Amino acid sequence: MANLTDWLNITDVDDYLAAVLGPKRLPLTWLVPLTSVYALTFATGLVGNACTCTVIASNPYMQTATNCYLFNLAIADMLTLICGKHTLNAIHNQLFLYSCETAVA
Repeated sequence: MANLTDWLNITDVDDYLAAVLGPKRLPLTWLVPLTSVYALTFATGLVGNACTCTVIASNPYMQTATNCYLFNLAIADMLTLICGKHTLNAIHNQLFLYSCETAVA
């Protein structure tokens, strides 16, 4: 019950959100390794899928029904890698997106 009374005594919206939801940003000790892992995953996925598409498209004997499916899967994977930036942004912005300047009371 002490936590509830502490929250009720907070007058600033940002202080209240920080008390209820936690910090706005990840600490730097988490942010740098996490960003590095995401960058490595992005680069590896993009290069690997591009190589797969290039090999299948450039060799006529590789253009079978199964490889057509793999080509389509590689294209979808690259689009997910390129367009899926919102996941990384959600992790970087961690818990809550709005400060008191953008929140409507």
